[in-house]
Amino acid sequence: MTQNVSAAPAGLLRIEDLHTQIRSGDTTVHVVNGVDLHVDRGEVLGIVGESGSGKTLTALSVMRLLPHGGRITGGRIMLDGRDLVPLSESGLRRVRGGEIGMVFQDPMSSLNPTMAIGDQVAEAVRLHRRVSRRQAAARAVEVLDQVGMPAAARRVHDYPHQLSGGMRQRVMIAIALACEPKLLIADEPTTALDVTIQKQILGVIDRLRRELDMGVVLVTHDLGVVAGYADRVAVMYGGRIVETAATDELYGRERHPYTAALFDALPERAVNTGEPLRTIPGQPPDLSSPITGCAFAPRCVRATDRCRAEFPAVTVEAGGHAYHCFVPLEHVGAAPRAAVAEPAAGRPSDEAPVVVELVDLHKEFPVNRGVLQRRVGSVSAVAGVSLSIRAGQTFGLVGESGCGKTTIGRILAGLERPTSGRVLYHGDDLAGLRGARRKRLLRGIQFMFQDSYAAMDPRMRAGSILAEPMRVQRSEDRTARRARVEELLGQVGMARGAVRRYPHEFSGGQRQRLGLARALALRPELVVADEPVSALDVSIQAQILNLMRDLQRQTAISYVVISHDLSVVRYISDVIGVMYLGKLVEVGPAEIVYGRPAHPYTRALIDTVPVADPPRERARRNQVLGGEIASATNPPSGCRFRTRCPYAADVCASSEPPLRPLGPGLQSVACHFPLEVSPDGST
Repeated sequence: MTQNVSAAPAGLLRIEDLHTQIRSGDTTVHVVNGVDLHVDRGEVLGIVGESGSGKTLTALSVMRLLPHGGRITGGRIMLDGRDLVPLSESGLRRVRGGEIGMVFQDPMSSLNPTMAIGDQVAEAVRLHRRVSRRQAAARAVEVLDQVGMPAAARRVHDYPHQLSGGMRQRVMIAIALACEPKLLIADEPTTALDVTIQKQILGVIDRLRRELDMGVVLVTHDLGVVAGYADRVAVMYGGRIVETAATDELYGRERHPYTAALFDALPERAVNTGEPLRTIPGQPPDLSSPITGCAFAPRCVRATDRCRAEFPAVTVEAGGHAYHCFVPLEHVGAAPRAAVAEPAAGRPSDEAPVVVELVDLHKEFPVNRGVLQRRVGSVSAVAGVSLSIRAGQTFGLVGESGCGKTTIGRILAGLERPTSGRVLYHGDDLAGLRGARRKRLLRGIQFMFQDSYAAMDPRMRAGSILAEPMRVQRSEDRTARRARVEELLGQVGMARGAVRRYPHEFSGGQRQRLGLARALALRPELVVADEPVSALDVSIQAQILNLMRDLQRQTAISYVVISHDLSVVRYISDVIGVMYLGKLVEVGPAEIVYGRPAHPYTRALIDTVPVADPPRERARRNQVLGGEIASATNPPSGCRFRTRCPYAADVCASSEPPLRPLGPGLQSVACHFPLEVSPDGST
């Protein structure tokens, strides 16, 4: 067996030449192929790579929580000098939760919906400690308070569905840390969270890591998160570790072409250049077939015949920087990666005609209680929003969960009706129309869903999925529909043969391409894209964003891109609107809003965006937007952000600030005390 990057002779966790397989029917997938890793006490190791690279399966191998058909076929997993691989299931149960804790990516599917959260934390304590129910309950309150759960003594009686995403993730961390384990494995712990909540969660993990002298394995595809919180980084590809180094060293002098390709695909690398994002050609390797040579060779522009014939042995440089590559990159005084580019002059679509205009839009959802479901209140999801979207323009809508951005998207696409206000599409008020005319006009506005897999019927082939909108609208005959489906597949860069495949047979990136193709089926003028790349690897994300921009140049289509990822919004948008608790608090040219924000909330969001720059990320660790977003059923008086704003004064409580322009070509901001911005962009 070819050995990967050498492990240190000592450490809390030491993985040696680990091999893991998953057998399904007659197919054996070699998901982990000779991995060597080590983690010391108090150290954070970040594991990065594309989906399918083996990073999550490596973590699950440590816990022995492999999917059906999975097994470890070779190697050792040493925890404090004890090999976990030969342990029996009963022995492993004592290790899981007691000595190793794990935080899973999706807390909603990991928590028991029928149990109060306090009982779930207490259960972990009682499994590993000889304590009474009362002692376990007291420990549950203590550890929930430790992870920053507001009013922990009261919240222990809540159920998972009553908590926000950030609070559910805090519960997962509390369960993992209830018995003060030696090692914490966090698998994509913040992927689905807003940047503000993400930073709070990472701060909790980092604080507890220092307090407990705990080792942490942080599995993620977010290079910005790793930059701020990991001491060392391991890059995985094709089930192997291809490069590992101290974080500052790796981010400044990456040696493997795959590592460099991941960095090059980051949106901030192409801001204001006018160039498309760099993508990694081809697809990750099929691990069900034997791989000869370097697994990255088919996608590597530097590959030689030797790369394709044999796997390179490890090269270890000074400081422990290790990599497997015959043609490594050379760096001489490499400049640090820029986090934010300077504002660019000019922007597209300034004088283009308005396609859609929202005028004083309100949307309230009723709150019903009791057996008779009597209305006892309402949720103010959108409160007086006005904006316009021009032809060929991308309008980026950002804000924390619950701010109303998705509700606006659904109203635009006709999936919700506003409580009041107007939705003007070429002068026609969609909010007031009914029947065939409204249905016909709404063909021009289509929706691209966040979860493309859930939005597709798993029983339908891709061809039928793409043809369905045309069939429902009776816009084409069968021959024309077939031709249009082929045209759509070509537009989104997919092979014609894809029409015969089912949704589960596609990768996440391919399904998102299908989602975009389906939104384009009726040749709309506007596509509302709700978190179109939030769950994708940085390389696949770059492909989808490039595709959206290419289609916009070809067809002058308009987009509304809804996202909590400000790096993505900054790259793709011409105009950015920032929402807070149903209100539009800042709107203007993307380069101005992002480069020189005027609202304290916008500034706070930008300060929490993780960037692939370790020194900068470490310096910003304490820049956290505190507090929880206020209740939309009883929003604060005056400025809704005042309860979390460091500049709030009496006037903020008594008077709601109007959205007003700061000057010609600048943004509009709803704030009594807009930030003063210096020419260098600092506040």
